[in-house]
Amino acid sequence: MVRVVIAVVLSAVVQMAWGFLFWGGAVLPFSQTMVQELPDEGRVMAALETVKESGHYFAPHPGRAKNTEDEKAFMEEHRRGPLVEIVYQKDGVDPMDARYLVAGFGQFLVSSLLMALLLIAALPRLETYLSRVGFIVLVSIFAVVATHLGSPIWFHHPWPFSLMLSGFVVAGWILAALVMGAVIRPAR
Repeated sequence: MVRVVIAVVLSAVVQMAWGFLFWGGAVLPFSQTMVQELPDEGRVMAALETVKESGHYFAPHPGRAKNTEDEKAFMEEHRRGPLVEIVYQKDGVDPMDARYLVAGFGQFLVSSLLMALLLIAALPRLETYLSRVGFIVLVSIFAVVATHLGSPIWFHHPWPFSLMLSGFVVAGWILAALVMGAVIRPAR
């Protein structure tokens, strides 16, 4: 049990450090290439001030289709474009606020605990260090394919963003796997 706790905490620490390196931009430039700068940002931001509530918005909005004519109009707007998805935070946030850092670390702890439980379940078949690392990497690739790679297909998110985000997640789990695979091992 102590080994599991150590593996989970170390895995979360490694992933948190990887996040700082990746998203901070000071060491690795990847995060700054993932999104494009918004043309005429001032005007767009001024227009968004009419939005009163933080939320997740789509345009054209599919909920407007109340009858056959509305549905036809929505489908035509959707085909013609533009399509817009906005994740809107009205009041902004401090990205270095301790609450977000603690919540993020908590998310890494929970995901590391879940991965540790999967590893323990598979442990009888994973006798070597490389097999344990490979198992964790394979599970992380599964998770990325099942979650992040659906966004460009179903929500028309740009492929480069989704692929880079997927690479970030898998790379973080590769680092965590190196630690977790060494600490959690079959009983001798």
